[in-house]
Amino acid sequence: MAQRIQFLDGLRGLAIILVILFHGYARWWEYVPYAREYAKYLVVQEGWLGVNLFFMISGFVILLTLEKCQGVWEFLYRRWLRLFPAMLVASLLVFFTQTWLSEGPSKALHPIDILPGLSFIEPDWLASLFGQPVKSLEYAFWSLYVEVKFYIVAAVLYFWKGRNVLLGFLIAAYLLVLAINLSDFGLPGPFIQQIRWLDETLSLRYFGWFASGAMFYVFYTSRNWAWFVAALGLGVLCGFFVWRLQYVPRPSLMGVSIVLLFAAVLVTPLLQRLFSLRWILFLGAVSYPLYLIHENALIAFTVKSDGLNMAWGLGLPPGLMILPGLALLVLAAYLIMRFIEPVIKRWLKFPKTPGARGA
Repeated sequence: MAQRIQFLDGLRGLAIILVILFHGYARWWEYVPYAREYAKYLVVQEGWLGVNLFFMISGFVILLTLEKCQGVWEFLYRRWLRLFPAMLVASLLVFFTQTWLSEGPSKALHPIDILPGLSFIEPDWLASLFGQPVKSLEYAFWSLYVEVKFYIVAAVLYFWKGRNVLLGFLIAAYLLVLAINLSDFGLPGPFIQQIRWLDETLSLRYFGWFASGAMFYVFYTSRNWAWFVAALGLGVLCGFFVWRLQYVPRPSLMGVSIVLLFAAVLVTPLLQRLFSLRWILFLGAVSYPLYLIHENALIAFTVKSDGLNMAWGLGLPPGLMILPGLALLVLAAYLIMRFIEPVIKRWLKFPKTPGARGA
């Protein structure tokens, strides 16, 4: 079991690498013009699929965690305990450094913008509640809102009807949303609108990724190859049709490749050893706090570094200007993970949570 968790952490390391490549070298081209040069590379252009890899890993470990819990509230408590301390630190860090890091894409943050992260609730929901605009401190927080919706749905269905009903619902919800986005098949307009509303509310379009990861977990623990084939088939479907559900212009070779790699790691000892190397395990260990704090700060540090490079006439390639800020952010993520999170947990008098690391 320890070895399995190791290579899953290695896959987390790969996921955060992909996300950072996308944000640092493609997403914010208007702030770092060199990004246009690097965005032509597929691994950079579609690095955002690292988030979908996180979702698959989450589906895998969440089913494991559900099996270790006695009920809904114990499971949700463990998930909250896993997510909240780093989010608290990240939210305060992002908010109180916004002036110094004003070169990045996050602008004019208001104290109320801290709430979406700390509550893991969509900003639009909070805006409706408070009657004023609310936004996330970091754009990347969107995936945490999706994760928490999945946790709630998974906990309720698992402890109410069991594992197979949970998996069936996740698959059916995803396939229904996909079918409607491909063609409405002459379905009544009100029905389609209700499904679209549910999709927007519960983020059903991502449930296929969670379901694929969960079925891979069932395969891994049972060695029943029927589960492997089902998980692989659903995952490939998710990867191929990500262009319809996540608004990219064409079918994604990268999306399918991520699923194939995940499947291959589960059954290939050599790949398991590769994803258990120290450096990628380290990135996996710090991936959650790094994900929370990296986006705006990475761009701001890059702009600052590029300015110094030009002012001092160093002549370094612009593509290297991401490295000083990235090193600082990795160090900050390590300090959060290694020292600050445990202190917060002790201060709140929460016991250490057993079981697998969350996504």
